[in-house]
Amino acid sequence: MGPSGRSRKGRVARNAKLALLMHKPISRPHRPAPSQPHAAAHRPSAVQPSPTRVVALLIALLIMLASTPQRAVAAPASADAWNPQRTWVFVVGILEWKDAQTYAPFPKTNRRDVQLEQLLVRRGVPQDHIVSLHDRAATRPAVLKAYRDLLARTAPGDELIVYFCGHGDKTEDGEGWFVTYDAGSSSQATTWSMRSVVTDLQAGFKGRRALLLADCCYSGTMAENTRESRGQTPVAALTSSSSSTESTGNWTFTESVIAGLQGDASVDLDHDGDITLDEIARYTLGEMRFADGQRSTFRTTKAYGASPRMAGVSAQAKPRQGEHVEVSTEGAWWKARVLDSRAKEVRVHYYGYETSDDAWVPLSKVRVEKTKTYPTGATVQVLWKKVWYPATVLQVQDSLHLIHYEGYPATWDEWVDVRRMKAR
Repeated sequence: MGPSGRSRKGRVARNAKLALLMHKPISRPHRPAPSQPHAAAHRPSAVQPSPTRVVALLIALLIMLASTPQRAVAAPASADAWNPQRTWVFVVGILEWKDAQTYAPFPKTNRRDVQLEQLLVRRGVPQDHIVSLHDRAATRPAVLKAYRDLLARTAPGDELIVYFCGHGDKTEDGEGWFVTYDAGSSSQATTWSMRSVVTDLQAGFKGRRALLLADCCYSGTMAENTRESRGQTPVAALTSSSSSTESTGNWTFTESVIAGLQGDASVDLDHDGDITLDEIARYTLGEMRFADGQRSTFRTTKAYGASPRMAGVSAQAKPRQGEHVEVSTEGAWWKARVLDSRAKEVRVHYYGYETSDDAWVPLSKVRVEKTKTYPTGATVQVLWKKVWYPATVLQVQDSLHLIHYEGYPATWDEWVDVRRMKAR
């Protein structure tokens, strides 16, 4: 059973993430048509006003205009603001694989990759600028061809968003791979290279700026590939994990990106009414740390410049909105995010559950996050794929630990929280 007495059946276990709230058209009161005057047998002739009367009316009008408060004119959008109308989008969302024994499928209910596409269209991205491949359609040949064809269609001044969700893999030499539908056991030969996402972009994209998003294991490898890129196109990469970390099966990362792009006030960290890409990255970092105990990665090329404005805040923040809390129910503490508050209650969203499970809970059942950390230099054991490995803590930041596995190269160092650690 889960929060509010609901069974875990309602929870999206591996790959289920926050449902995108659809905008309903505002219902407006009915306005009856103006009544039509009855036809008159005789229409009186118009009375011609005298010149003195006209002058008096003009003076009165000028006085009225001078005394009427003027509305402030909104400042024009910054030149660095994201322009949806000039954006191309390439989405690869894979939740099932031909080799299901090697690559376990994820649930498809309320899939957030599709919701992200729908949001981008609502934000103004032209439908014919979006190319998406899902599940069985996302074979390696199809992905490579569709990606390169899209890049060839771009023009100067355009922008690009690339998004991947599914399984990610990494070889011993540190190369990262997105696992396409037809991937076999020799994944590096039959998947989509994370490095090639960046190199193909630099070779074929004609626009002014690109954003790469990835929600999978080892996705931080693509972020590091982006940072190392020496191409001319400014590129930013935001990923759900580091280059050496497996990623959660929840949709927390994609939910965070959606929250930023749709103007959720929780993402406006400096409370200025605008949400920048940097704010989305910092918000995502906090969400991933709290909900899933892992560290997202944000990297840019040297030429990227100032962080662009991605959205305006859609509604005023509610009291305590966005706070991380733990809620006591059924003898356990559940991680949640505050949506609203009133006298003695808060309304919360439970991480890993659908919005239908959002609930008001009394403050007596709510506590701030309880954190525990190991000191730098501590020798610990870290759980990786159901096996405990000896490791040393190199650094501690925001209750996460950068650890080094004894006997392994530094390329396998990763950020973990106490849920995967124990003392030796």
